[in-house]
Amino acid sequence: MLPDELFLATSDEFTARLAADLCGRAERVKARYTLAETGQDAHVSLLTGRATAGTQSLTASKTYSVESDYVFPARVFTELQNDQAIALPYDGINPLPPQYCYLKPYYLDPQTSYFDHLAKGAL
Repeated sequence: MLPDELFLATSDEFTARLAADLCGRAERVKARYTLAETGQDAHVSLLTGRATAGTQSLTASKTYSVESDYVFPARVFTELQNDQAIALPYDGINPLPPQYCYLKPYYLDPQTSYFDHLAKGAL
């Protein structure tokens, strides 16, 4: 299976945005948190210099919403390390989802994984 498109690291913002657009978007559930504090009869304490109130309340809320977001945001393309890429593979019949691709130079042992070479310092 060969990648139809292969994106390597880039420092160009336009190219990174274009690559993010080509990888597409996915809908994800995102959580949002809100904290609110209210007080009545607020004043500044002469003793401590802090704001105080006669009646205070604190409200915390958590909401969920479905948002469309990039599968790989543009910043991911600017943060790729050496020997890393993002591929849009195509198996000859169907396009597959974009995914990380870890590359090894030809002279390294093909039976040893990328991560073992990385741990040994060969990459």
